Amino acid sequence: MRFILDMNVSPLTVTFLQQHAHDALRVSTVLPQSASDSAILEYARTENRFVLTNDLDFSDLIALNNHSSPSVLTLRLSQIDPETIHSLLLRALPSMQAAMAESQIIATLTEKSLRLRTLPIRP
Repeated sequence: MRFILDMNVSPLTVTFLQQHAHDALRVSTVLPQSASDSAILEYARTENRFVLTNDLDFSDLIALNNHSSPSVLTLRLSQIDPETIHSLLLRALPSMQAAMAESQIIATLTEKSLRLRTLPIRP
């Protein structure tokens, strides 16, 4: 999978994803650190990258604007240490890849669940 990680996700997660055969980069390597959420979404859409974030704004922007891409994974975790995130990602990524074979998705990952919604989000 191809990822772009928001600035609120540890750089260690970029390395982790790369070590597990994913194409991952951080926003700051391709856009200014102060890039807006809209600019990050547009970059992800253009480059066919999955946005990985702790920020709910990305999902809101996609839903409110009825976009059909890019896919977004929002981490909703009480523990945001890289080890916890990496363990949960290892379990969640196969399900996400399967869902993305059908369409772009909004995914929400918690310690106990992975919620997947296809895009565009319908009322």
